[in-house]
Parts: sequence; C-alpha cells; structure tokens
Amino acid sequence: MYDFETRFAAYKRGFIYFLIYSIVLFLVISEPFFQIKTFFYFLVGTAISGAVAVLFMSLQSRIEKNLNPNFWILNIFIDVVGYFIYTYLVFILFFS
Repeated sequence: MYDFETRFAAYKRGFIYFLIYSIVLFLVISEPFFQIKTFFYFLVGTAISGAVAVLFMSLQSRIEKNLNPNFWILNIFIDVVGYFIYTYLVFILFFS
C-alpha cells in the first residue's frame, strides 16, 4: 500500500501531532505536569499513536482511491482533527 518512507513519515507526523496537542492541553487545562500519570500518558499515547497513524493512512488511501485525488484538503483535515480527537480522548482518560 505505502512504501517505508511514507509510513515512517506518517508515524513521525502522528508523534508530532500527539506531542504538540498534549502540550497545548497541559497548558490550557492546567493539569499538574510532574506526576507519574504524565509519564504513563506519554508512554501509552506514543505507543498507540502508531496504530492511529496506520488507521488514518488506510482511511486516506480509501479516500484517494474511491473519490478523487483532489481531496488533499480532506486528508489534512483527517490528520489535524483526528489526532486532536485522539489526543484529547487519551488525555481525558488519564486525567479525569
């Protein structure tokens, strides 16, 4: 489906989105950062973000095959909004 470089780029992009959104959530919600839950949050969130990257890649592949390659804005929307929803759900599960 995808070559190694494309998959690796998706994994990196997923990790970067997770990291940026996590920092924003910690600043906005003002959750204490230095605690053991935070370590496990980043550990589990980073591990699962690889699976989420694969899920989004397969969804984007279906969009490119079935619809039209000109739907690149939908691919960006899936990345940005999808990773935010994923990060927010993991954050809420750990810190509420």
